[in-house]
Amino acid sequence: MKKTQQNKYPLSINLEMYEDVSVSLESFELLKKLKTIIHK
Repeated sequence: MKKTQQNKYPLSINLEMYEDVSVSLESFELLKKLKTIIHK
């Protein structure tokens, strides 16, 4: 992530969603961690 941010590379995430437009708890927790890393 640090190298991606330093070089301003675009970030692409492949996220599977269920038919009811929800995501798994594991995916959700991963996105929350990513948010904290990006917004430091």
